Amino acid sequence: MKRQENRHCIDLVFVILLFAVFAGSVLVVLAAETGGYQRILSSIAERTDLSTLESYIAQKVRQTGTASAGTFDGSSALVLSQDIDGTTYVTVLYTDGTTMRELFCEASALSGFSKGAGEEVCGCTKAEFSAVPDTNLIRADVGADGGEESFLLAAAP
Repeated sequence: MKRQENRHCIDLVFVILLFAVFAGSVLVVLAAETGGYQRILSSIAERTDLSTLESYIAQKVRQTGTASAGTFDGSSALVLSQDIDGTTYVTVLYTDGTTMRELFCEASALSGFSKGAGEEVCGCTKAEFSAVPDTNLIRADVGADGGEESFLLAAAP
């Protein structure tokens, strides 16, 4: 009878050991895949910021119809002007180094504002706007965490 009891204990230990090896391998695979999933999510987030920036800027230019490259508080900015009831207003798109900001005010009051005055739009680490010589185009170079993109905008005719 002693042999059967010892054999029973060895069978139980073997099953428990086999389960522990299986559970450990499952945890290793899950840990490896979690890192890959996090990289995919961060890549999607970076591309989303760039896509959002481009769409937002293009839509603002379409709304006002006029755009010019300029400066605001010592930084490159996109200046969109429009006349409302005989008063000229400007929308200024610029970055403070971490976010794209939008400031809407009367053109005459623009000099009284600084970079922190605008409303936050989305993440943006770089925003440079420059007129393309001999065309009615503005080149926009924007960047968000981990990526940069350049595109052209139609300026005022």
